[in-house]
Amino acid sequence: MSLTDENQKARKKTSQLHISSELHLLYKSYCARAGKTLQEVTEKLINDLINASVYE
Repeated sequence: MSLTDENQKARKKTSQLHISSELHLLYKSYCARAGKTLQEVTEKLINDLINASVYE
């Protein structure tokens, strides 16, 4: 693998980690505002996704 390929791979991973970190912060902030635990919000999200897929 060339140095350019390695650099592109590293940039992509860094970008993915940054997005993941931002999503985690948004998720935590939503939980705090909603007054719910992470588990409650996650369960609701999963149920909503399951229900949405049933109707498609």
